[in-house]
Amino acid sequence: MATIRDVAKHAGVAISTVSRVLNDSGYVSEETREKIEYAMKELNYVPNELARNMFRKKSGIIAMIISDIKHTYFAALASYMEKELQARGYKLMLCSTDDKLEIEKEYFNFFRTNIIDGVISAVCGLDEQVYIEFVEKGKPIIMLDHALEGIPVVISDNIQFGEIAAEVFIKNNCKNVLQITAENHEVLALTEMRFDVLREILEDEGIKTTLRRVDWNNFGYDEYYQLATELLQADGHPDGIMTAEVGATAFLNAAIKLGVKVPEEFAIVAMDGTFASKMSIISMTTIVQDMSEIARRSVEAIMQMLDGRKPETLATYIPVTLREGETA
Repeated sequence: MATIRDVAKHAGVAISTVSRVLNDSGYVSEETREKIEYAMKELNYVPNELARNMFRKKSGIIAMIISDIKHTYFAALASYMEKELQARGYKLMLCSTDDKLEIEKEYFNFFRTNIIDGVISAVCGLDEQVYIEFVEKGKPIIMLDHALEGIPVVISDNIQFGEIAAEVFIKNNCKNVLQITAENHEVLALTEMRFDVLREILEDEGIKTTLRRVDWNNFGYDEYYQLATELLQADGHPDGIMTAEVGATAFLNAAIKLGVKVPEEFAIVAMDGTFASKMSIISMTTIVQDMSEIARRSVEAIMQMLDGRKPETLATYIPVTLREGETA
């Protein structure tokens, strides 16, 4: 593989001259530039993009840090983020913490090098000052689920989320609604608001609600199905549920297997709206997060920060929509 030294020798110029052409960092005559470009073509020379960016004190890489890559929402959102970044000449580095604080800490220590230009973070388990100091040292952060002083957050409108869900359960005449979500290690998580809003509205209507937390890293389809089977066979079982799509599908399948009529006896509302909510035999009633818009606004904000500008707003709330189905 040809090196920059080989190019310089072939073109009959100094290595520093080739470097100026590659980095567009100084004057080089048109004749010399043509010689260097011809030499690179002759030698099939591929510039080391990372090394060139490091010279410029930038890497062209944005890290996205999430809790669990297996979760369909994060997997889908990462795909949209990657497309938005690629359109702007950046690459995505996807980092999954497995919902462990020590892994998140290791990542942020790693990010302090020049390996990345900024971070889009869906986790926030460390001390708040860690993120604030990170930004103060010139590394922009966009949060996806947490409100921190001076740091932009882009998130779905969780108040609207809870209101839409409540309306669905009220219309279905539910009396006992179960909400299932991840264990909460992060007191600043804004998604908690959707569950609070849903509970408050339903309780005002005299409807019982229960919030059950599970470890998403160790709670897949089989565990959801087992839980659904146990709950739906018990006396006084829930007549409504809101949970992530994998869980919603497991509850639907368990209800069908047990002969529980959906939605007459058991209403199901799935969260997020990825491909997973479209894989059941019965169309799933789903509250859809606009992942494309979340990605677009997140990348726009971090690009503004990289240009030395302040984002237009510190808090961007993206509307959610109800995709009607046959489960509620």
